[in-house]
Amino acid sequence: SYEWNIEPVEAGTISGNDLIGTVEWDLSYLGYAYISVKAINECGESDYSDAFEVTVDNTVGISNESIKNKEFLIYPNPVDNLSNIEFKLQHKSSVSIVIYNSLGQEAFVLLNKTILDSGSHKLTVDVSGFEEGIYYCMLTTSDKKITKKLIIIK
Repeated sequence: SYEWNIEPVEAGTISGNDLIGTVEWDLSYLGYAYISVKAINECGESDYSDAFEVTVDNTVGISNESIKNKEFLIYPNPVDNLSNIEFKLQHKSSVSIVIYNSLGQEAFVLLNKTILDSGSHKLTVDVSGFEEGIYYCMLTTSDKKITKKLIIIK
C-alpha cells in the first residue's frame, strides 16, 4: 500500500492508499503545496518520495452535479485526428480553452480570454499533429474551471 502526504497541511487533505492520491484543496489556500508518497509492505516502509510541487491559485470547486449536466464535452475520446469540444455558458463570459500535455506544459491554445455569449458552443480541434498520449483540456470561464482528459491515439 501507499501513504500520501501533502505539505503544508493548510493546503488541503490527501487520501488514498493505492497508486492514486486524491487531494481536496482548501478553497482559501493559495501558494505552493508539496505532495509525496511512500510505499508500505510486510518488509517495512520506504522514505517519502521527492515532493511534487503544485501551485495552488484561485481554486474553483466544481460540483459533481455540474459535471453530470454535461457542461463540457470532448468527443470522440480517444481521438486520432479531429475532436469536438462542446460547452455551455450560463452567461456572457471570457473563455479560455487550453490543452496541456501530461507534464502540465501548454500544448495548444484554442481560445484565449475570448468573450463569448451565453449558450452552447462547439469547437473542432485537429490533434493529428500531436504525439500519442494523455492530454488535459482546461476550460476556464469568468467563474469556473473544468478540466477533462483527452487521449490521443495513432
